Amino acid sequence: MYLNVLKPLTGYASMGQMDKSAPLAASPGGTVERGSLLKLDNGEFKLANAPGSTTTMGDFVYIALMGGSDYTALMAGNGGTGSVPVASAQPIITGLAISPTLEIETDMYADAAAASVGALLTVGDGANSTAAGKFCRHLNTGETVLGQVIKAAAAKWVNNAAAVTGWRTGNTINVITIRTMFVPQFLTS
Repeated sequence: MYLNVLKPLTGYASMGQMDKSAPLAASPGGTVERGSLLKLDNGEFKLANAPGSTTTMGDFVYIALMGGSDYTALMAGNGGTGSVPVASAQPIITGLAISPTLEIETDMYADAAAASVGALLTVGDGANSTAAGKFCRHLNTGETVLGQVIKAAAAKWVNNAAAVTGWRTGNTINVITIRTMFVPQFLTS
């Protein structure tokens, strides 16, 4: 649910970013949060490697800039303008392209193995519903590398992190710093 773009590593003096806005699928494969890894499937965003859906090697991946229940996303998908969104709305969300290279901070990683400096990252295994749409450690030949950890997990204060669910926000979470990349079918030695 946390994503902070530290710097795009495009040309000098450029803040250019590659992004894509698309409707969120009616069944995206789980909860889409800010920072979730997404793929396009028939023109709609779904969680990358969501259960029942596979992200084949070389599929391009995006990082969600908003969650699926974000009011702005719901309004963009004809969700109304009131304080209560229309239940039938199909959110339109924007995803930030994994390439060109970015440096990001995120808490969207599935396990401690993905948090060590130098670790190559891929998208989590869809068979594990808690890993779908999150960064995981690259282990197998043929997986697409999506980034490398350049700073280990560290505590960071986040204003909208749940402290007491339903009552209070503002809490510390652990984030890693990643340099994104896109290397399809990476071979391990």
